[in-house]
Amino acid sequence: TALQMPRQLTDQLDKHQSASESAAVLYPQMLCQYGQWLADTHNISPTAVMRDYMERAVNLMSCISDKAPKAAMEAFFAVARFADKQYSQLVQQMSSTEEEDKEEAIRKNKAELEHLSSVNVQRESAVEVKRYVRLLKQVKDCDSDSLHRFREARGHFLMSSLRNYIRCLQAGDVYDLRIFRLISLWFDNLTDKEVDNLMATELPRLQSRKLLPLLYQLAARISCQPLAGTHFQETVAQIIEKLCLEHPHHSLYVILALRNANEGNSTAKSSESATPPPAKRMKRQASSPSLTGKDDINADKVKAAQRIVQRLSEQKPQLIDSMCRLCEAYNELAYYNVQHLKGSKKGANHPTPATFKITKLSQMSCVAVTADNIDVDPSCEYNGLVTIDRFESHFNLVGGINMPKKIVCLGSDGVKRQLLVKGKDDLRQDAVMQQVFEMVNQWLKRDPTTKRRQLRIRTYKVIPLSQQSGVVQWCVDTMPIGEYLVAGEQSAHRRYHPTAPSSVRCRELIMNAKTHEAKLKSYMEITKAFVPVFRYFFLERFPDPAQWFEHILVYTRSAATASIVGYIMGLGDRHCQNILIDQRTAEVIHIDLGVAFEQGKALPTPETIPFRLTRDIVDGMGLSGTEGVFRRCCEATLQLMKTSCEELLTIVQVLLYDPLYQWTVSPVKARKLQNDAGLSTPQGTQASGNGQRGEPAAHLSAANNSARSMELSSSRTMAEHVLKRMQQKLQGVEEEGVALSVSGQVAHLIQEATNESNLSRVYHGWQPWV
Repeated sequence: TALQMPRQLTDQLDKHQSASESAAVLYPQMLCQYGQWLADTHNISPTAVMRDYMERAVNLMSCISDKAPKAAMEAFFAVARFADKQYSQLVQQMSSTEEEDKEEAIRKNKAELEHLSSVNVQRESAVEVKRYVRLLKQVKDCDSDSLHRFREARGHFLMSSLRNYIRCLQAGDVYDLRIFRLISLWFDNLTDKEVDNLMATELPRLQSRKLLPLLYQLAARISCQPLAGTHFQETVAQIIEKLCLEHPHHSLYVILALRNANEGNSTAKSSESATPPPAKRMKRQASSPSLTGKDDINADKVKAAQRIVQRLSEQKPQLIDSMCRLCEAYNELAYYNVQHLKGSKKGANHPTPATFKITKLSQMSCVAVTADNIDVDPSCEYNGLVTIDRFESHFNLVGGINMPKKIVCLGSDGVKRQLLVKGKDDLRQDAVMQQVFEMVNQWLKRDPTTKRRQLRIRTYKVIPLSQQSGVVQWCVDTMPIGEYLVAGEQSAHRRYHPTAPSSVRCRELIMNAKTHEAKLKSYMEITKAFVPVFRYFFLERFPDPAQWFEHILVYTRSAATASIVGYIMGLGDRHCQNILIDQRTAEVIHIDLGVAFEQGKALPTPETIPFRLTRDIVDGMGLSGTEGVFRRCCEATLQLMKTSCEELLTIVQVLLYDPLYQWTVSPVKARKLQNDAGLSTPQGTQASGNGQRGEPAAHLSAANNSARSMELSSSRTMAEHVLKRMQQKLQGVEEEGVALSVSGQVAHLIQEATNESNLSRVYHGWQPWV
């Protein structure tokens, strides 16, 4: 049979492993492969496969891992994945409620047995009672034995999975993204003493760079209150301190943002005060009055972050002090009230008040320029970084409700870099979504098909500084597609079709239609008169035919990649101010990522389309439209996402269960979001545009108290629903419950995104006719 040949090969390798170095490497690999085949064909039990093949292979490979590190890494990964799969199946077979029910049944049977043994039984019924007691004891013993075997097997597979994931990560870099699964398993089993001891011992030994992608999620779980009977808090604090010391330019902003989580109002009020000495500043923040009135959980995390910063300042005082002063300066500017400048001329320079801390920062030789993309240095040396020399003494306003400020930072290399400082705006979700996009870009580079087509998602740096402030990398030479198409008299639609109805008039027509039928009729009338013009963007900026064709290809590929990834991640609120286009490369850049994971369907006017593929978007793709390049790139991206399904779901699972990550849309946020959608502002909603973002905390507090408590109580259920829907998308399951092929699913999505009935029902501020 087919299994006899690998069995014979395994036996031959076993005989020659002591005499041949190549056989010594191949034998454990063959054990893993043969064991996997036996498990797949159900010839023997998974426990036997684990004991007789997988663990044996790992033990052999551990002895020769120095001679064959790549083979060792593959073997460790194979065993970890097998054990993880068996563990997951056991967990699915018996949910926590079923396990509790079985425990309860065992307790009841035991109590009944004790009761029967203590009562006097009449002689005539003694035989029946003894028979019943014997049967009850058999049922109890059977249930107890079954539960014991289940827990033993689950624990064995869990520990084997954890150990071998760690070994795999230590052996090489190919499976670095498996760190998400490792941490997910840890978080799911925090109270397991064996797991706790393993992670407390092994995690701090890992190269710290491998834990960098999970810094947000680790920081969200710090606390001053230890988890009873575990080393969890000590382990998390140790990892975070190691990350901050070895990779400070990637890590310190995260822990400082948590330390400064509630400093918004106090920063605004004290914007004129002098900067205190470092020691006094640390002492003041350790007993910060800004925590008053905040919930105990957040206050506890802020206090824990302050302790970590205090310990870090003892080891790297100059760096910590400089970054603390920089964050304070950013926050002060972020909350600077500029309402008196609201009517000023677009692009005008406004002087930064001379008393502001940012005007006094200069020659910060140990702090890298905030929004620079710094590659992770495995050696942790970080030599030759461009540091902050100074900030220019003025800022620009870029529109939006909260009126963020665009500033210029001069680096030590003499190059000016533009940053957007935002206040009253929670940027943590944007930062997390950028993190997901970076992971997807790694897969796109790794896959031959997507690499050949040069597919990627354009990202930008987002650095939260507190719960309601942050710094965003300014996307130079970009503009919202809405600004080019419909903003003002110089927009493309007014220039090329001056007699056509304006976008404002189109919005009024849709608003006045009350029923779905009336909206569809109005939409069809609008599309007859409102002709797409996005093709002229490429004709105006790239007059050379070769450049014109090249940039149309770049635009189409970029739009396809962003559309599919956005669909899988449930990204919504894609009105035409939330999509930028690079005027040099023609790449699409999605900004303001506050509505994700299907939350667009929870808006007052639910979103009815998978991604933005309106007529103007298609017009920019040339004569072929959505056929040809766009469709093929969509299929390549979707196929990659399906192939990476397991990794993607693991990453998203860790993000959704982050205790500080509020990805759900509150009622106030949803209402405000659509009230503000479609406002034409320079740089779009890179400046602003997210609903809850921008509302004063006092206004939100009363309106959201009941909603927030409801969200907290049902967050796990909602997260499970999101993960299930994402899994369905990756399996090709759409509305009718039938799994479609990749090409069939792409065709379905394009049809849904361009369907007139769907577009007519979208919120009018989304401007679906553009």
